[in-house]
Parts: sequence; C-alpha cells; structure tokens
Amino acid sequence: MPEKKDAYSTPAMKVLRLYILLLFSGRKYSLAELARKFDCSKQTVLRMMEQINLSKFEQVDSWEEEGRRYFRAKTPPQRPNLALDVEAIQHLLLCRDIVWHIFPPALRQEIEQTIAQTTVLLPDFNQRSEALTSLARNHAKGSIDYSRHQEILKSLLDAIQKKRICQVVYRSSSARKIQELRIAPLKLVAYHDGLFVRARLEESLANPERNIDRILAVHRIVSLQKTDKTFQVPVDRKKQAGQTFGFMEGKPFRVKVAFGPAAAAYVSERTWSDDQKLKSLPDGGLLLEFTATSRPEVLSWVLSFRREAQLLEPADMREEMASIVEGLADVYSSGSPEVPSTNERPGTWMIS
Repeated sequence: MPEKKDAYSTPAMKVLRLYILLLFSGRKYSLAELARKFDCSKQTVLRMMEQINLSKFEQVDSWEEEGRRYFRAKTPPQRPNLALDVEAIQHLLLCRDIVWHIFPPALRQEIEQTIAQTTVLLPDFNQRSEALTSLARNHAKGSIDYSRHQEILKSLLDAIQKKRICQVVYRSSSARKIQELRIAPLKLVAYHDGLFVRARLEESLANPERNIDRILAVHRIVSLQKTDKTFQVPVDRKKQAGQTFGFMEGKPFRVKVAFGPAAAAYVSERTWSDDQKLKSLPDGGLLLEFTATSRPEVLSWVLSFRREAQLLEPADMREEMASIVEGLADVYSSGSPEVPSTNERPGTWMIS
C-alpha cells in the first residue's frame, strides 16, 4: 500500500503556507531563503508567487537588492481600524514572556498564533517585525512540566469562562490521598512558577460568608469533568479586603518583623499589605508591620531571611518559630545526614 501523502506537502498547501509566512512575519525574504525553507528550487518559489498574485489585487511585493531578489507581503488596500498598536502588542509579549515557561507547548503555540494574527491588522506592515520583538524572559527554579496537563488546563479555562461546575479528582499533597470534589472554578492563578485554580466547593456556594476558597494545584488534578450545571460568581472577599500577605486564604492577623540592614532595602522596596507600616531602626535595619492571612507562609518567609529577620509578633507565632529553629538545629547538628521524616514539620506550607 503506497505511503499516504502529507496534506501539507501538496502544491496548494505549499502556496498557502508561503503566503501565511509572508503575511504573518511582516519581514522580507530572499528567493534563496524561501527555497531553503520550503525545500524546493527557486523556480518553484517563483511559480508559487505567481499563483499568489493571480488574485484581483497583487498580494506580494518583489524587488532586487544587492543582486538578490526579495519578497514581502503587501499592505492591504483597505486598512482596518485597530485598537492595538506596536507598543500594545509588545506589552502582550511582555506578559507572555514572563509566564511563558509555565504553559504547555500546545497552549504556547495557540498564543503565538493569536499574537501573530493580531499583528497582521497593523496599518503599517513594516511595524510587524518590531511588534514581535521579545523584550523579556523569565528565570524559573523548579518549574513544572504542564504538557501532560494540557487537556485539563484547557477544560479548566473553559469552565471558568462559562461558569460551569466541575467534577474533579484531586491528589492532595498534604493529605496524600485522592479526593473527589465538585467545585466552582473561579480564577487561574500563576504563583511561584506554578499554575493554581482558586475554587469554591459547590456545597459552600450558598454560604459565601462562612466559606474559604480552596487553592488547587493544576498539576495535581487527576481528572476534571465539566458538568452542565452553572454557578454565579461569588463576591471576591480577598479583593474587597485589599492586598494582604499570603497566597492562601485565612483569617487576617497582624505581623511585626524586625529586619537587619542587609535586608532593609529589599523589604522597603516592596508592598507586603496595603496597610503596612515601615519604621527605620538606628542600626540601619527596618521594622515592618503588615496584615497576613497565612501563618505557614509568614513562617517560611521570615525563615528565608535567616539571621536578617526576627519575628516579633504575634507572640504565639514567635514561639512556633523558636520550635522550628530548634528542630532545624537538631537536624543539622547530628553526626550524619538522615532522611527526614515523612511527617509534616511545623510551619511547612503545603497547598491543598
């Protein structure tokens, strides 16, 4: 049985791919460069150009430059009205590049195509290459491969948009067991090089004041099934309360931390809660008071500064911090390394 011919290698598809390349890129290509790209002779490229131009209006410009022949797609005779300009498209690219490492390949490709199609509508085709120039990159530590979760991610985004209740099988990290949940997915959140969904349990939708939203890691969702049941988006209490310290939701509480001179600049340059208070100390250090919603996150954050931070309040958290530090001292003062216990240590923050 003869091998099935690739649909993308037919003459008609090659012509279409050639025009799409010229149209979306906005740049000029030499005859030799196009012949290499399409793995064909220069004569074949010229024939494809003739076919493209066999429409009512010529679609491709052609000219000689330094002994070489070049091609580029023409600007449409009727320029569309477009709200986005080069700067706005570059802002989209900036957002894309910052979170690019999180998205699975298929979603990256869709984003690339969407942005490329947007640039086609720019009034000046010469600006397309400028608009598609990448200006930023993200440096990630311990990133997650979301390629295996592509379908779940797409279904989740669709459920958020259409406000559909979802039946979810979830592998909890802290509980180390499989849970079956019916959730109202509210928002996709990028945090610490990971993707999470802020969700409300279906049975709690009727009692919004008594319920705390769940934060589910997308890569721990074993399966997700959209149902036909829809929901009304509940009031975002976290947004109403303003910015507070903590990714996880909880009852707000006040925190006071003293920082040494080496950490003072870093801390003072950032907003930790909308109602924070800063006070300079005589030694060049800093006293920070702010509102938080997650005790484990506060403990982990203060520990990350090592000797440059001292938790002062709340008093019970200071006692808990002392216990954690004593435990760490025991771990590192032992004669030989040991495998840590599987039990969760005090102050460890795990997302449900």
